[in-house]
Amino acid sequence: MLPLLPLPDNPRARQHLQPANLLAGDDYWDGRSWARQGRNRFLLRTADGRYILHQRSLWPQEEDGRNDQVSAWEARCLYENLPNRRMARREAFPELLRGNE
Repeated sequence: MLPLLPLPDNPRARQHLQPANLLAGDDYWDGRSWARQGRNRFLLRTADGRYILHQRSLWPQEEDGRNDQVSAWEARCLYENLPNRRMARREAFPELLRGNE
């Protein structure tokens, strides 16, 4: 399991967090920072099989460190659309081994 990102000073940011595997994200190093236009999204899978979308923002008017639980279908769509995948599809979605892809 990978460590989670540093948490902001936001109690709601800790709502769903527990040790989780990082499946994908839209982060990249541009030579100065990891920010993507001030925002980053990360898809995580918890040990009990829940999918969490962790969102970071550098903008003061936006909530930083938001965590939203998403369905397996939403997680699969996010996984396909996030550019930096950290796990293979079959490892990220073990339920696919039981059914058709």
